[in-house]
Amino acid sequence: MEHSIGYTGRYRNTIHYHPTDKDTLIYNIGGLLVIEDLHDKHKQEFLRGHDMEISCVAVSPNGKFLATGQRGTTFQRTPEAPVIMWNYETRKPLAVLKGMMDCVNILEFSPDGRYLAGIG
Repeated sequence: MEHSIGYTGRYRNTIHYHPTDKDTLIYNIGGLLVIEDLHDKHKQEFLRGHDMEISCVAVSPNGKFLATGQRGTTFQRTPEAPVIMWNYETRKPLAVLKGMMDCVNILEFSPDGRYLAGIG
């Protein structure tokens, strides 16, 4: 896939400008996290890791980390809603945080970027 359009805006806090790469937009399309160059719509990267729709996205103040939360999975007995921490530079997951159920509603980094808070 070279390019995709499909942002629904169903959940709040799922679209952000990158704090240091000013020409970069970060948003979700279903369970994919999209990192897009605003000047070239064909320059998109898709980060895969969720099995349900992403319900919130957070970007650390220094732009080094991303966090995504999802709706509770329907593929297991319990509606687990994991949070994935991403390294922005490598585009790889750093950790999968478990413990929330049904839906991750809010994710927010602390002002110094050392902590991540989430509400489900």
